Amino acid sequence: MRGVFFLHPQAGAVLDIGSQCTRAISVTDKGKVREFKSNDKCAAGSGTFIARAAKYLEIPLETVGDLSAKAAHAQSISSVCAVLAESEIINHVSSGIPVDDILRGIHESLADRAGALLKRVGMSQEIMFIGGVARQSGMVAALEHRLGVKVIVLPDCDFVCALGAAVLGLRRLASRN
Repeated sequence: MRGVFFLHPQAGAVLDIGSQCTRAISVTDKGKVREFKSNDKCAAGSGTFIARAAKYLEIPLETVGDLSAKAAHAQSISSVCAVLAESEIINHVSSGIPVDDILRGIHESLADRAGALLKRVGMSQEIMFIGGVARQSGMVAALEHRLGVKVIVLPDCDFVCALGAAVLGLRRLASRN
């Protein structure tokens, strides 16, 4: 949180989707955590799921966000279990569904789960989006579409937590002197 507050002090809600989990955080006007929720399901709500989907779809992970953003008709991924969702993806491929539509369905599924977490912590009209998944333009579009709020991706979004640790360390060091 310190990294987000350092870069954007007006942050009211933060969504952090990384490799292993999704976290939703509401923030006080002083940058303190008001409420924190993390996904309680398996990897279907995290970046690892997107990476595995890219592997099954035989596309580079770096292209997932742009392909998803180009989708014409998102293909629903309804399973909350990563293994079952992967089966859905394979079925969609076998049915001839375009890869970009499948990817958009994955992003919208993740956006639904993230939205549920954000509502539990008190979602604001503006969300700071951090973590590696924030680099995917299709995920940003899916969040804005599903949640109806502005999603701000902070610079170097995948290093914001490390920045927060550095800010905290610097403040603690300064308080010793």
